[in-house]
Amino acid sequence: MTKPNIVLERLTNLTFALRQAHEWKRWRSPEWIRTHVAGYGHLTPESFDSQFRRDRRMLAQVGVPIDSTLDPETRTKVYRLKVEDYDLSDEVAVQFTQEEAAVLAVANTLGLSRQLGAFASSGWTKIAAAGVRRTPVTQPAALALGDLTRVSPKVVDAVAKAIAQQAAISFDYARHPGAPVEQRHMDPWALVPLRQRIYLVGWDLQREGPRCFRINRVRNLSAGAAGSVTHPLPEGTTPAAVALEALMSMRSVIDIQVAGPAAAVAECAVDAGTRAHLVVEAEATTTAGHVTRVFPAVDRAAAVAALAAAAPLVLLQGAQPASAAQDSRAVGAVADTAAAVFQPDAALTAEVRSAVDARLAAAGQAAAATLDGAMPTFAAPQAVEEAPRAERSAERLADVVRMLSLIPYFHTHPGSSVMEAASDLGRTPQEIMDDLNRLWCCGMPGMGPGDLVDMEHTYHKVTVTDPQGMTSPLRLTRMEAAVLLLVLETIESMPELGDAAVVATAADKLRAIVPHSQAVANIMAEDFADTVDPAITATLRGALENHLVVEIDYVDADAHATRRRIHPWRLFAVGAHSYVKCFDATTDAERTFRLDRITRAEATAETFTPPTAPPVVDSADPFGFRAHGTEVHVLLRADHAWLADRMPLALLDGQVTAPPADLDAQSSWVAASMSIVDEDWFTECLLAQGDAMVLLPELLPTAAEDAATPTAAARAQAARALARRVATRVAERSARGQAAYATSVVRPGS
Repeated sequence: MTKPNIVLERLTNLTFALRQAHEWKRWRSPEWIRTHVAGYGHLTPESFDSQFRRDRRMLAQVGVPIDSTLDPETRTKVYRLKVEDYDLSDEVAVQFTQEEAAVLAVANTLGLSRQLGAFASSGWTKIAAAGVRRTPVTQPAALALGDLTRVSPKVVDAVAKAIAQQAAISFDYARHPGAPVEQRHMDPWALVPLRQRIYLVGWDLQREGPRCFRINRVRNLSAGAAGSVTHPLPEGTTPAAVALEALMSMRSVIDIQVAGPAAAVAECAVDAGTRAHLVVEAEATTTAGHVTRVFPAVDRAAAVAALAAAAPLVLLQGAQPASAAQDSRAVGAVADTAAAVFQPDAALTAEVRSAVDARLAAAGQAAAATLDGAMPTFAAPQAVEEAPRAERSAERLADVVRMLSLIPYFHTHPGSSVMEAASDLGRTPQEIMDDLNRLWCCGMPGMGPGDLVDMEHTYHKVTVTDPQGMTSPLRLTRMEAAVLLLVLETIESMPELGDAAVVATAADKLRAIVPHSQAVANIMAEDFADTVDPAITATLRGALENHLVVEIDYVDADAHATRRRIHPWRLFAVGAHSYVKCFDATTDAERTFRLDRITRAEATAETFTPPTAPPVVDSADPFGFRAHGTEVHVLLRADHAWLADRMPLALLDGQVTAPPADLDAQSSWVAASMSIVDEDWFTECLLAQGDAMVLLPELLPTAAEDAATPTAAARAQAARALARRVATRVAERSARGQAAYATSVVRPGS
């Protein structure tokens, strides 16, 4: 039996009444609404005023435009629907192809936060109500550990509104959690999604130049008067180009020459971000089993981290400024040509070697702090309710949109079943049936025969015989359009996740039907270097759709090359990297492979049966480490909190009030948790980060769990044991690495 939903039914009745007022060319006073619209009659005039104000605000948030004027006789405001701003364009139904509609339909399932997901869902619901149908999608790509899982909807909406009104903005910005908060002033141009990071791009009024800011670090944003922008986007450029140029200017790219065992050198190349086919064999080689290789055009910071992690097996022999031009189309991209001639620069070589040695020493110091057992003073917050008010509010708005969209949906899809509607709208059949049961009790004031919505609805067929004039789909709101476009442009900046041409045309058509689309930059797929061979991604996407077994050649993080036969289940992205979740027939187990480490992919004629339960990608734990790993807590120096963007680190709520005595007390620190399944990887991770990541000997007390429970005690014991093992290995590797650099001979001429 369907439970009454007083709020949904009241808002639906109010919308019906205000639309009727427009059609009858009348205005409705608050008192008339209180006494005639079902859901208000029990309220006193004072209580009604507050409730009516909240209801008008909620309807405005879902896109219901309410017009008002002053009654000349009573001198009070009167209301009706502004129909000309209500209806979504009639051209929607013929604009989107089935493939484009499929991309829009799954936007809310790609790993967004609950709030953003609700806005994406309501946006698609309106498009579906206009006559667009989705086609079944074979496990769409998923997003994890990106800005779309963290960004504040309030900030997105405020930026979109300011851009639409050409208003200057002010906001608080902190470069990292421990950095001082600065107030910035900007003429905003656009939000630019770049491989799961979203940047606010515009003219910095203080620095007098173009700048970009990570949107999830923006707080307390306020806008000036409409039309206050004095520095519009210059002709001949795009917001995406501005963001890319700013980010690339922060990189220092060099060529390096290293020596060591062949397998270790290959692994170091992977860690440094060098594409395998660009590694060059140097003229000089050492003893059997050892090689000398040149890594062209690597990021200097990445090179230092990779060399620290590889010491003492792999040692730097020389460094020179990058001889091959780096590809400026993608952050983190490397050159597509190998270094021509390696001529080491003595000063640069000394600087890089010194940086590696310092990183190793810092890692050793951090390991000593772990082994000393020193714990920071950590203030954990009180536990908060599971579903914050903001999340519930966004989901409630999506419920209102669905309620107001079902009549238009069944009007444009006559005879459709409840199951078809549930599939199209991404809800359960029971939810759709409950909404229809509520709609059956809604209608025009009077609520008598001829005033109510009249329909015949079963799970097999829905026929609306009297829609009471409510057959028009709602227009998309500024927030719904912004979220849908942010998802589309994020996927377009990661062309390996989907058909870039389909995504691009879907975004273009969406912009054509919404008035607020200029807030999100138009990303062009050709602006980005392909981090994955397009032929490989095309093969995987085709195999996903047709359930074909694929043979791949894969180079893992340890540089081991293998050949596998896989059943691809789903593509997903974690930060800037993309993966395929699959069944590996070679090992007879479920596996995950990083796409840029697949060197060959060939679809076979053999088919497979996909799993009955579709594979789920948890946006907070995409690799499932929590179920299989040992949880540990670490301290991150605040200026390295960006590491949470690149690895499965969860920043803990709370404050580190005093770090262990062995650490830099002048720096700010943040606590984080992570689950470890590979101690070798974790050892090298700590070596690579030096003293920017410190493993704690105990689990910090948090508000999430009672430390006295048996489960908590077992977790704490496992964490202590792992911390001692890993810290001991880091200390030993640090000492050996420093000793190796102290005694190693640098290549002549460097």
